[in-house]
Amino acid sequence: WLIRNYRVFGTPVFVRSNFSAELYFGNLGFESHPLGKTYEYQNLGELRYIGQKQRAVLEYISGNSGKFLKDTVRRVLAFWTVPYISLPYWPLMSFLSVVGLAMAIQERRHGALPFLIVLMVYPIPYYLSYVFEKYRHPIEPLMCVLAAYPLVRVVRFVSGKVMASKARM
Repeated sequence: WLIRNYRVFGTPVFVRSNFSAELYFGNLGFESHPLGKTYEYQNLGELRYIGQKQRAVLEYISGNSGKFLKDTVRRVLAFWTVPYISLPYWPLMSFLSVVGLAMAIQERRHGALPFLIVLMVYPIPYYLSYVFEKYRHPIEPLMCVLAAYPLVRVVRFVSGKVMASKARM
């Protein structure tokens, strides 16, 4: 890819990333999106377009840090609760996932650390830019496993109590 990028762009480009543009779109709007009518991307080319968006969004964040922080908190909440049409399902699933992860960490379960790392790191770009429910899809299987953990513990506890009360009868 390094050779390919150098041949295509005429300059060393270690890793191509459009994160700056996504950060721009999430905080300043999609008006200049490459699929829009401005043709800004087509006129500037990829590297200059991304560089322009990076400068603009960094300027925006430095001048509006309070609003950026407020929007980021809103996106954090949205990431764990969308789609809103399924309320209260996803907030409950997110809560149970956190409970399950906390239980696994407390019990020093072998697989808890990878779950923690994925759930902490994966959503960061979406917290900073924008959230669509499909962005959570890759971690939903992990969330389901973690959410099942406290539920299984409750069922085992209750069934143990029921069995103990039947044994006393």
